[in-house]
Amino acid sequence: MQYHQFLESHPQKHTYTLHKYNIPCIPIIQGYKIPSPKNEPENYAHVICVLFTPWKTYTYIKKSINTLWMQNSNVVYPKKIIF
Repeated sequence: MQYHQFLESHPQKHTYTLHKYNIPCIPIIQGYKIPSPKNEPENYAHVICVLFTPWKTYTYIKKSINTLWMQNSNVVYPKKIIF
């Protein structure tokens, strides 16, 4: 297992570390299920971006606080969602 530290500006830098496992793992969002893209497209885009886009800070996947998650997630999934 490899250990990595948070960026210096991160508020939990001195109390937490990141662990990279040698065994493949699947990230799980705990507490709720992934929102429906039909009923909650903005929340769906947010979850999909966080799960499937590599990032260190939110600016890696969301360029501005004033933009919608859907505007940043078109690289993650196509406009037409097929289930």
